[in-house]
Amino acid sequence: MDMKINASKIVNYRKEKAWSQQHLADVSGLSLRTVQRIENNGSGSPDSIKAIAMAFELIPGDLMESVPEITASPTSITKRKKALIAVTCVLASLVLISPLTLLSETGTTATSDETSTLDLQDDSNSTEKALIQQHALDWLSLVDNGDYIAGWQASDALVHSQVTAQQWQEAVSRVRSVFGKNQKRSIQSLDVMTQLPGLPDGEYAMLVFNSKFENKANSIETLPMSKASGEWKPIGYFIR
Repeated sequence: MDMKINASKIVNYRKEKAWSQQHLADVSGLSLRTVQRIENNGSGSPDSIKAIAMAFELIPGDLMESVPEITASPTSITKRKKALIAVTCVLASLVLISPLTLLSETGTTATSDETSTLDLQDDSNSTEKALIQQHALDWLSLVDNGDYIAGWQASDALVHSQVTAQQWQEAVSRVRSVFGKNQKRSIQSLDVMTQLPGLPDGEYAMLVFNSKFENKANSIETLPMSKASGEWKPIGYFIR
């Protein structure tokens, strides 16, 4: 059954970003015809609406007439970031991978021209955050190298239950082809928490990166992670 939405909101969000319908299709992993049909009819399949919402870093409810409020938790993560993660965990553009290579003394990875890490000297969780940071950057190096299947194989079971390796490869390769090669990446924030909406209590983290790509100089990458398996693994991946 199709989901009803306010098509004018999609149009307005596109205009704010100066996106064409084709660009929205590329970022969301949908066909141009699907995007046009949703904007013309004000409805679409739940998966298509979720994909479009994800492209704008929204939840599907944000595209409807009334937007449900997200209950705040006692953690430092914002409502928008929590909504972002909740949606990420059920969409076909999720990604995860296992830890790979260590960072060099300069803090760079093999695939990014420049990578900056956080100064954790005065942080009480410095050891754990350094580990999270390393695993996140190692995982991103797989994506930078286009090794999407390996990323899926090393992902959390939550991702495996929601998206196949083939779906993941098609969605991420399409989006990353629009942005091009990563040239620089610096961590803007790293939040550790015990609660995420729609998920059992546990150990979670969310990293936000300021990134530069060859086709888009000012980009944001968002990487939520979980330690449910005993090691830190991403449970989603957003890029805009």
